[in-house]
Parts: sequence; C-alpha cells; structure tokens
Amino acid sequence: MQVIDFKKNRKHKIIKATAGLGKTDKVVAVLLNSNSVLSNNKTHYLVPTHALANELHNMIKKIHPSLDTIVMKGRTQPGMCEKASIMVNGVPLPELLGKLGISVYSHLCNNETDDDTIILKCPHYEDCPYLKQFDEAKNCDVVIQTHDAIRLRDRIEYYHGKAPKLSKPDYLVIDESFWNKLVAVYNVAIGKLIVEANGSNISTDEKNIIHTTINAINSGKNILPELRANGITTITLKDAVKEASMRIDRTCGITPITPDTNCQNIANKITREPPIYRLLLCLLHDSKMNRTIEQQAVFNKHTGKIELRYTYDTLPLYDDVYTLVIDANVDPDIISRLLKKPFDFHDIHVKRKSFVKQVSTKAFSTNSMKKIGNKSKHDKEVDRLMCETHEFIQNRANIHESGLVVCPHEIESIWFHNEDNNPNNITLPPGWHVTHFGAYRGIDKFKNMECVVVIGRNQPRVCDVESMTCAIFMDDPSPVTLIGNMFHKEVRGYTTTGNTNDSTEVDYHPDARCDRILKQIRECETVQAVSRIRDVWKTNKHVYLLSNVVVDLEINRLIPWKELKHGGSRFECMMDEFNFSLPLPLTASFCTKRFPHLWKTVNQFKYDKHKLKGLKLLYNILLGKSNLLKIMRFKGLKTRRWSDVITQYDTELTAVLLEDQLGYEVTLKPDFEYSMTQQLIAV
Repeated sequence: MQVIDFKKNRKHKIIKATAGLGKTDKVVAVLLNSNSVLSNNKTHYLVPTHALANELHNMIKKIHPSLDTIVMKGRTQPGMCEKASIMVNGVPLPELLGKLGISVYSHLCNNETDDDTIILKCPHYEDCPYLKQFDEAKNCDVVIQTHDAIRLRDRIEYYHGKAPKLSKPDYLVIDESFWNKLVAVYNVAIGKLIVEANGSNISTDEKNIIHTTINAINSGKNILPELRANGITTITLKDAVKEASMRIDRTCGITPITPDTNCQNIANKITREPPIYRLLLCLLHDSKMNRTIEQQAVFNKHTGKIELRYTYDTLPLYDDVYTLVIDANVDPDIISRLLKKPFDFHDIHVKRKSFVKQVSTKAFSTNSMKKIGNKSKHDKEVDRLMCETHEFIQNRANIHESGLVVCPHEIESIWFHNEDNNPNNITLPPGWHVTHFGAYRGIDKFKNMECVVVIGRNQPRVCDVESMTCAIFMDDPSPVTLIGNMFHKEVRGYTTTGNTNDSTEVDYHPDARCDRILKQIRECETVQAVSRIRDVWKTNKHVYLLSNVVVDLEINRLIPWKELKHGGSRFECMMDEFNFSLPLPLTASFCTKRFPHLWKTVNQFKYDKHKLKGLKLLYNILLGKSNLLKIMRFKGLKTRRWSDVITQYDTELTAVLLEDQLGYEVTLKPDFEYSMTQQLIAV
C-alpha cells in the first residue's frame, strides 16, 4: 500500500482502502519511521476507541521503539480522576459538567480568580493522572486519542479557560469513520421554550421569536416564513443570539473542595444551556441561507418537540494541520464539509478472496425479527425465522469450526442474549461469536474466523437520515428533500461473479445527499462486518449475507432463503457432505444411491442438474469449497454419453479412483478440464 507523502505535496489526503488491508500497520510502518517526513515532528493519531488506542500504542512501540508515544485518556477512564467516581443519575460528574458547558477544570481541579487571590485546588491536584498526561504529551512524538478529541465542546472554555491543552501537532491522522461524532440532533420541548419565554430576564426580541415559533407550530405552518411575516429578520435573530448567549450560566456551586455528597446535590439542580440559545442559532443559519422553509430547526410531529440539526466545530488546534484520513468507506465530500478542508482523494481497492453467498428473497428487516408481544401471526413468524436462523447457524458450524455472527444491536439482545426470555433463543456453537453493527471498527480479534454471518441490515429511520443530512449539508443552498416516513423503492443490480442480471428492489432516498448518508450507515456497515474476518488475505473464507440489500461486494451465489436455510441447494448440500478425497461422479444413479436423503428419485437429480444451466454455475459452487477442484468428463466403455466428475486429481488417478467407486472401466475425455481459469480447454 502506498502511503501518501502529504508534506511533499502540501495537501490534506483521504485514503479509501479496503477494510482488513492493514492500513493502520502500513501508516505506522511508513509514516512514523525514522526516514519519514514525520520524523522529528509531532503527530496526533485519532482512533475510534480507547481499546484501539492502546493497541496502536503497542504497535508503534514494537515497530518504532525510539518514538515517544502516549495515549491520552479522559477523566472517566479508570484511575484517571478521583471525581469521576461521583455519579449523578448514572453519569460521572466530570462528564455531566462537560455536557452542560460548564468548565470541568475550574470547578473540579483548580478554581483560581483572575487576580490569583483565591485558589481552591482539588486534594489530588498535584498527583492527578489526568492532568499529568498533558505535561508528558509535550515531549511525545505521537499522541493517540479517540475520535471525540476532534470536537470543540466549548469555544469560550477553549480560548479563555485555564485547563491544560495539547500543543499543536505537525500532522493529524484520523483512522476509521468519525463523521458521526461531529453531527448533532438535539430535541427541544415546547414546554421549556414557554417557561423560558415567561422569564423576567429575557429580551423582547427573544419573546417575540419564541411566541411566533410556537404559534406557527400550533397552526401547522413552517416556522421561517412566519418569522419573516412578523418582521423578524436575520439581523433580529443575530441580536437575539447575542442576548441569549449572555444569559448562559457557565458556573455552578461546585468547587474543587466541595464534598462528594454535596457535589451530587448541586449537580442534580444544574440545568442545561437555555434551549432558546441553540434554537436561535439554528434559525439564524436558516435565515442566512435565505431558505423558504427551515431545515436546521424543524418541528417533529412524532415527538412533539423541535428538532435542532447542526454540526459541531472541530478543535481549532487542528485547523491548519496537515491531515490524513484513512477509512474503508469514507465519503470525501462529507469529510471535507465537516473538517472544512480541501482533500486529495485516493481509492485503493483490493479484490476479496472470500466466497460470498447472499439471500435473494428476504430483507431480514429489524422489525421482521422483533415480536409485537400480542401472540399474533407476526410473532409466530418471528419465532419461525429465529428457529430457521438457528438451524442455519448450526448447519454452518458443522462445516466451519469458527464463525462470527453480526446483527442489529436490538436483535443481538433479543435473539442471542435472551432479554425477552424466549425459549427459542439462539445458542452459538463453540468457537462462534456474536456482535452487533458498529461494535467492531478496527477490531482485529476476529481475523482467524472461518466465516461471517451477517443477519439483517443496519437501516436507520427516514427521519434520522434526513436530520443528519440537514446537519452535514447545512451550508448547501438547495434544501434537502423531505419524504416523510417511508423510503422510496428502486431496483438495483447485484455485482455477481457470473455477471448475471440479478437485481432486487431496495429502499433509497430520492435526495442524493440523503442516499449517501443512508449508504454510509447501511451498506458500508455490512461491508465493515464482512471485513472483520480479513478476507483480503486468506482464501477459504466464507461470507453469508442474510439480507437482500445490494452492497458493494462481489456475490458468488444468490440463493433463496428457503434453500440457504438448509445450507443451499441440494447440490451445495451434497458438496458440503462430500470430502472430495475421492472423485465425485455427477451421475443420477451414483448420486441418488450415495445421497438418498437429498434425491429420492433419478428424475429429481436430473431436474436439479438441469437448473444448473451448464458448468459455470456448478463451478461457482465449487469455488466455495476449494481452489483445487476441477470438472472433468468421463464415460463407461459401454455408454455413449459423457458425464461430469468433480476431482482434485490428474486424469490418470481420477480414472483409477472412478473405476473403484463405480465398478466398471471408464475413459476420460481427452483435453477437457474446467478449472480455475473458468474456461473450457479444448472441448
């Protein structure tokens, strides 16, 4: 893999490379070596989780022992901050204060006045592991953090607060998908707006805006046109934002020496920033864009709340830092919008070596796998589907010693962890593991699994897709098309090894921007799940997609669920049972005697073989078994027609073994072989 020298080119880079390719290893080996452009420079490396941060730290120390590397940990990580043990409604106190926009440092660590006359320090201040790591990071070559570090939580605290900060790096590397960390969808209850509007310290403009907004909602009208009709302009909204920001209380009664029990009592009474402030910001942005209707602040009929859609600013520390983004499913336009940087884009695609089977007749939607709870026909169908899936997994476990099952989070809890006390709960065989969509980014522990079974798809609701799109594309002059509660339908074709014209009807969004977000969440997550078994490196890996959604994978076999749940067609079941230590003659007489549980009559076998439509489809099945298998043709000395035989041996040995099995002399057709070339050689 070629890692881009982005100091030489003086440009930010995005590298899209097939998952499982070893992108992180290559970046560490190349970018951070002693002869690299990054030597003698500071690099910040962002990864999805703390577990991956620790893995990356160990990898760097192994490859480049001379590099000083540190993993930055948050206050809520074990052993980092004594105050993190104070829980407020199940949330650690430092985390709660941060979410409320209150300075954690000045309230829990070191509270000193501007003239330094009064200083209150936490008893653990001098020995605090969280604060000490900032001093250690100053001399480190590589600083590793989670994706959360890229988000600017509080602009005032960042520029005017006294909390320790990291020094600006020379380079920033962001590994894996992070775009959702910068997207926010915040709901405001109308009741809270009414309470705030009745407050004594609110300005006339703010009251007018709130009342006009509520009246528009109550009358079923759009908010933005009603504001304009009532003389509320962009300038009015801008002034109202300034007035609302001045009323935000960024202090509370907690100090670094407040007893723990008192901290809990005080924290329970702290309120979030005034809801009108964020509402005004969103309305102001809509007004600046001169839209006909609002998109950043929209009334949600289902929740009865105003939904605010926006993106977080990135940390100013990284504004003018050369940035490298590495991800298997990255959308360069989304990243450019969120980071507000122009990127050069490089796509590195590597062909996978796995054999992929996909269900062609069933969507496996999350709703179809959940019970309603009224013992209805739907609930019976859910039980039946769960039993069939259980049977399928047990069937695959007879062939594969290890496997990974991936499904929606909700289905993992219900089907595999038995949260609804269902007697039909799925029990995984030894050597098999289950996880859910989104829980495996960058994780390498499943690389030795022989197969992966992906159940269902990670499909979000229409409203969630539209909300995220409105936030990310908030600066687009053209409004996002809103379609209500149901996706539209569109026929899309599969990519198959046989270049067939197979297609199916899938959910899509008519607005191309929304459809791109949908693809990031649904299709790309399925591809990520498949990549956990690292099928770009090893052959004889198997992928089973239990959903008919069209994904960016080459499909070897599209099979109806009624066949796949039993292991596939009768031919596939036969090949799963046969170990191929001997040649397998595909004659009706032999197969009906050898596999009577599959074919009861000669006519059944002939009908199934006729459905194979020649050797190509049969060979696609063989690819899932072994690269050594090939098809030859033979006949008995007293027969006229040639028959097919599957074998891994040469012509002479195949003939000898066939005669032992069949009990009569055979001859093999000269110069005929259908092998890995997938071409007939001199028929």
